[in-house]
Amino acid sequence: LKIGMHHSEHQRLPVDPSLLRKLCTICDEEHSSAGRMLKCAVLFAFYGFLRQSNLAPRRASQFDYTRHTCRGDILVGKDNEISILVKWSKNRQTLSDKIVIPLPTVSDSAVDPYIAYMDMVKDTPTTSANQPLLLLPSKGPAQVVTIDDLRRGFAGLLAAAGLDARLYSLHSLRRGGGQPPPTPRGQPPGTSSFMEAGSPKHSGATSLPRGNPPPWRALSSAPPRPPPGLTLPSARLPLAANHTDK
Repeated sequence: LKIGMHHSEHQRLPVDPSLLRKLCTICDEEHSSAGRMLKCAVLFAFYGFLRQSNLAPRRASQFDYTRHTCRGDILVGKDNEISILVKWSKNRQTLSDKIVIPLPTVSDSAVDPYIAYMDMVKDTPTTSANQPLLLLPSKGPAQVVTIDDLRRGFAGLLAAAGLDARLYSLHSLRRGGGQPPPTPRGQPPGTSSFMEAGSPKHSGATSLPRGNPPPWRALSSAPPRPPPGLTLPSARLPLAANHTDK
């Protein structure tokens, strides 16, 4: 009982659909590469139920394209469907079994993962499918975004929204995307909360058959060369100061 009470005291709040939209709006208002990157990370984590280790490595030098999510693992269909190929996770410790997670098609453009991804890709065009998913442009090679960078950026978003960042973590996005909302009268229970953020046409995960490429076209990225880590100056969004559009 004591263990359960201790765990509940430290459990972070989930991000609900209304907060998701507020965070994405803040990202849009930044008009920066960092804002677009954070928006994509937030939506991917929410709709794809992703862990922080699915989004970024702990350190830039630890990026491993066989385990971490790369640009080539983002699969886009002909009708703008978007899916994520997950190669490794906390609960899937072998590289032989991969999962394709389709993200929903959302009618609200403010929280549409396809639009967010395409906006981010325009900022950091790349040349190899093995480049990390999340990058920021710089004067030299694109900079790899790490888990600590995401934590600071997410905390900056929450602060900009007027919230106490200590009550949330990156896992709040995964919890919010997978948590059923209160069921309206007359509707069947069990709908994931992301259904309220827009109008998704599909969801769920499918296993990727071995040896058969998925019926998608993958957007390309750049070589897995780990650039130096990010310097995060203090700003409204900690990641944004050196990457604001002129």
